Amino acid sequence: MGFLPLATMAAQTQAQLDSFHDNVVALIGKLATRPLTPGDTFLTFNPQPGGLTHTIRVGQGLVESSLLRADRMMGTARVEWTGGGVSRFEILWTRADTLRGAGVDSAIAVRGYVDGDSIRITLPRAWALALPSIPWAVADFGMEEQLIPLFRSLPSGQAPKPVALLRPYHLRWDTVTVMVRDSAGLRLAVTLGRDKAREVWITDQDGQLLYVRRMDQPGDRMPLPESGRYAEMRRYAETIRALLVAFPPPNPKEH
Repeated sequence: MGFLPLATMAAQTQAQLDSFHDNVVALIGKLATRPLTPGDTFLTFNPQPGGLTHTIRVGQGLVESSLLRADRMMGTARVEWTGGGVSRFEILWTRADTLRGAGVDSAIAVRGYVDGDSIRITLPRAWALALPSIPWAVADFGMEEQLIPLFRSLPSGQAPKPVALLRPYHLRWDTVTVMVRDSAGLRLAVTLGRDKAREVWITDQDGQLLYVRRMDQPGDRMPLPESGRYAEMRRYAETIRALLVAFPPPNPKEH
């Protein structure tokens, strides 16, 4: 299937792209029960868009991101980085019933910070975790864009490195391996989880996300058409397509 989402969008007329953009924005307005974090908007195609919407803002020492699901469950994450490592994080997950009252509250909030050789959790309760001895990050499932600072810092062309992931929703540790390489002004990062989830992340020279391909199941992620990040992705389209040749998407008939 190759570069299906981008190829599909490239075949659309300007009027169709404008309509697609407006429909997505309207859908987000209907689904979101609170503001998404500001940043670039991405859609996951599996194979159609609409099930997962993401926003991502990568700055110096800070990554903010959101994940909005079709069932209106929504996660937001703010993770600060200092000296190449996580220093502070704040995560919030809500469902649509959270704001309905009647004593129903499905929100899960997790906050923490690094203190010496420990990670101090202040929400949902006070406790401490030992710092991992390997590189680590804070990222719930579907929000692995929080690994981008690590993608930027790892040396290119080396063997895959283990990375510890704190999954705040369940407050448990997970492990993935990460390998990065540079090509034609882009950085490609390949992640492999213990659950066999395998993704290819493509960022620009500034560490801004351009495209994600998931190889164990359909799930390519790309910027919202007619956005600034979409225009940048289109400029790199041929390079991205060439990089992804080695990472074909799964056959939808097998899923």
